Amino acid sequence: MTLPNRHLAGQIAHLTRRTTQRQFLLKNDKKNLAKNEMGYLLGLTVLRHNQTPHALVIMSNHTHLCITDNNGRRADFMRDFHHLTTKVVNKRLQRRESLWSSSAPGNTVLLDTQKVIDTMLYIWLNPVTAGLVSKVAHWQHFCILPRHWGKKMRFKRPDYFRKRENSEHLPEFIEFTPMPPAMFDHLPLKEVIAMFERWMKDAEKRIRAERKEKFGKKNIVGMKACLSQSHFATPKSSVKMYARNPRFSSTCAKKIAAAIVAMRTFWRVYKKRLEGFREGSTARFPSGTVSMVLRFNRACLNLGNADPHLPNYQPYLI
Repeated sequence: MTLPNRHLAGQIAHLTRRTTQRQFLLKNDKKNLAKNEMGYLLGLTVLRHNQTPHALVIMSNHTHLCITDNNGRRADFMRDFHHLTTKVVNKRLQRRESLWSSSAPGNTVLLDTQKVIDTMLYIWLNPVTAGLVSKVAHWQHFCILPRHWGKKMRFKRPDYFRKRENSEHLPEFIEFTPMPPAMFDHLPLKEVIAMFERWMKDAEKRIRAERKEKFGKKNIVGMKACLSQSHFATPKSSVKMYARNPRFSSTCAKKIAAAIVAMRTFWRVYKKRLEGFREGSTARFPSGTVSMVLRFNRACLNLGNADPHLPNYQPYLI
């Protein structure tokens, strides 16, 4: 199948989503049912939509994932992963209604290597920063860490699918292989893993020292207490409401500004092309179009040798 969008292919993004009312609905249990469910559903959807996961941590009430979109289907991946997670978790917890918050999920494109590094470390260190465990390795839930890169992860099909008609085409076991981002392909895999493990350990030490200075000796909740919490409990701490949900992130403000200009240009040209399409025009849609390519097989403007990591549509909108 032809890639629906050569420009979007290769983008690295930080994806997040929170549960409704911040309840601990994603909490793992002593039988690791939640861990297996999330692993299977992630594997199923990344293989279905050709995504490459780099870093992931499932918290009790939200998720963090860093992923490379290999063919411009990140939105489809998010839709299927969140939809299937809702079905499976609701069935296990015997609940109804939405699993996820009505707020829009985080979908932030990372525009440079340093921001990719910072984001992956932020994802892995989430349980430590929150004071739940003292080390990332102690967090007993589904995670994709540097040590998992290049190794197959294997998960069993959840019981939810066992006696359902649409389960026949789902394999009993799902296997997928996380890898580091493409910008590290020039380095040996072992060297990349060791580098990130070192950075992560240094950050753990710094965070532990900061929490000890701020909260004293009793500054860690512990995994035992996390597992014993009710799925329907909520954190005592509050969160800032209506916080900004950025579309792009970078260590360089100029890159973010250029990306925003490019995105606005895309939508302006796309709107004109869509109006023309309704009137019978055969003009090509701008690079970045997905739905028109998939639904109507419409061609996009040629991208040439454009850098797939930068959302720079403007040169192709003549």
